[in-house]
Amino acid sequence: MSSTSLDGALLQLEHDVAQWLLNSRLEPESWPRFVFREVSALDANPDTRPVFTQPTVAIQAGPPGGAVRIRWDLADAEAIVDEFLPQATISVTPDVYARTDFFLRTMMVVVLLFAMRRRGRFHVHAAALQSPSGEGWLLAGTSGGGKSTTTALLAREGWRVSTEDIAFIEPAAESTVGVRGFRTRLALRPGGAALLQVESGLELTDRGKIGLWPEELGGSWIPVIVPSVIMFTSVGNDRTVVQRLSTMDAMRGLVQWSMWVLFETVGATEHLRLLSALTAQTRAYRVQLGRDLFDRPALLQEAVG
Repeated sequence: MSSTSLDGALLQLEHDVAQWLLNSRLEPESWPRFVFREVSALDANPDTRPVFTQPTVAIQAGPPGGAVRIRWDLADAEAIVDEFLPQATISVTPDVYARTDFFLRTMMVVVLLFAMRRRGRFHVHAAALQSPSGEGWLLAGTSGGGKSTTTALLAREGWRVSTEDIAFIEPAAESTVGVRGFRTRLALRPGGAALLQVESGLELTDRGKIGLWPEELGGSWIPVIVPSVIMFTSVGNDRTVVQRLSTMDAMRGLVQWSMWVLFETVGATEHLRLLSALTAQTRAYRVQLGRDLFDRPALLQEAVG
């Protein structure tokens, strides 16, 4: 990490970002290079490319420019990710310093995802875990789709957890595709925490959730899994419903939850190749998660054979 300023608050932000990456358990040699600079206000945005909006960020990527421009709240911070190199220059206003945790969890995550593409690691929005028998699973889907609660439930049954939702696909041994996890706490909504009878954990006040490490639930952490099962999850009612998906539907689902492939040509061919290979090596299912899982956590394994 380097800086164009010696301001104490900016140095603390750099330290917090480095600690965030260290806690993620990504290998330090794979970390992108982030250069921070403080500005009193962001310059007017000269970029005329279409804007893709995500919660709290606006993204401009693809032709005619190669670099990716990311703005946080359209005012407080801006990142320019290099077209080819895993590095970004990040301009922050002093307002960022009071919201560091939120900045890391929203703005810096998006910057990281684009920078890691330049390392040949491609994001999929999924929880990644490994069963006690060694089978790798991905639980993919939207926020609120039950990934974290199901992951916590399975961790309590002794499963190993790689990540809650920041997963990177990459080549693995014997022509398979592996998933490398970004280590974070499992963030449980109050309803999920109540069903799991969770009475402790870190209060994530800005999110209205409870954060727990897999070890606090009886599980453990694992850096990489090789998936053989993919589940596209949603929350249902009392009974869990599992439906087998065709290869084509599975591929569509993976592209939907690995959407950065749609934004820029950098790495797109390799990204699509890995998604296709991941589809070929797995059995895929659409799952409506029901309350019966809390009485029979083995139900999902039984349903997929």
